[in-house]
Amino acid sequence: MSWDRTHFTTPPRRRIAGQAVLLHPDDRSVLLLELAHRPCLNLPGGHSRSDEEPRATVQRLVRAQLGLALPFSGADLATVDYARAKPESGVCEGYNFVFARELTAAQAAMARPRAEAGPDLRAIHWVRVEHLPTVCADYHVRRITEAASWLADAASAVLLTNGALA
Repeated sequence: MSWDRTHFTTPPRRRIAGQAVLLHPDDRSVLLLELAHRPCLNLPGGHSRSDEEPRATVQRLVRAQLGLALPFSGADLATVDYARAKPESGVCEGYNFVFARELTAAQAAMARPRAEAGPDLRAIHWVRVEHLPTVCADYHVRRITEAASWLADAASAVLLTNGALA
């Protein structure tokens, strides 16, 4: 039997994203984005460019969206959330790399929506973890709570599948 190289030479399409769970130093509320095209609040960050690692993605987009130059590293990786494909919607499978960090008071005060993020970024909101279910999709709530828990416990990263523990 010969080895099938199909998935090696022409792998299936996948989305890669880098997102940031940014906690306020005073009350550990989470910074979320209000986007024009989304019904609920979202984490800062977004899709990676071709050949861009998720850490670089989250650094680039946090700067563009919020004006914060934060040096994320592998030590800030809190969780990876695998999202299954939704062929009926034309969405391919993807991996969301979620980085977490507590901001300083100065960084929290400087965070503002930036024009370079485009017209879709309407506002930012600081939301306490217990209020997340009222403003976020369930999968975002699970991503955020896992990342915030990781940050509080300094535990190892957690692998999720569609927002649930894998």
